[in-house]
Amino acid sequence: MNKNVKIGILLLTVGFLLLLSTAGILGGEMFLLILGAGFVGVYILLGGRKDYGNVGFLIPGVILLAISAFSFFQGASGSFFFLALSGAFWLVFGLHTFHFRSLQHGERFWPIYPASGLLLFFFLLYGAEVLQWRWSLRSLEMWNYIWVVALIGVGIWIILKKPITGKK
Repeated sequence: MNKNVKIGILLLTVGFLLLLSTAGILGGEMFLLILGAGFVGVYILLGGRKDYGNVGFLIPGVILLAISAFSFFQGASGSFFFLALSGAFWLVFGLHTFHFRSLQHGERFWPIYPASGLLLFFFLLYGAEVLQWRWSLRSLEMWNYIWVVALIGVGIWIILKKPITGKK
C-alpha cells in the first residue's frame, strides 16, 4: 500500500468519524476511543516494533485512549487525567521503545521522563484535591530550595558522568 492510499484512508476515516460526531450519532468519548483504537490498529498493522518509526502511530493512539478512558468517568477527580496520560507514556515505553536495545539511552528511555513528570503531577494534584493536603507558606518556600538543589545536583551529575562515545 503506497503512502497516498494510507493518507487517504486516514482522512476518510477521521472525516467519517467527525461527521458522525457532528451529527450527534457518536459521542465525544466514543469518538476518541475509536480514533485512538484506530491509531493503535495502524501501529499493529504496520508491524509494531518492527520499525522504530511506527511509534508515531502508537503515541497518539494511547494518548487518545487515555483521554477517552478519563472522559468515560465523569465523576473522576481532575488529577486522574494526568494519571491516565502518565499511563499512556508508560505504555509507549513498555510496548515499543524498551525493546530497541541498540538505541542510545535517550532514544530508548524518553517515554519515562514525561510519564514520571505526569505521575508526580498526579500525586501533587491528588493530594491537594482529594486528600486535601494543605501547604503552609513555609512549606511552599522550601520548594524554592528543593528545586534549586535538584538543578545543581543534576548539573553536577551531568558533568561527572562518563561521556557517551559515538558508535562502535
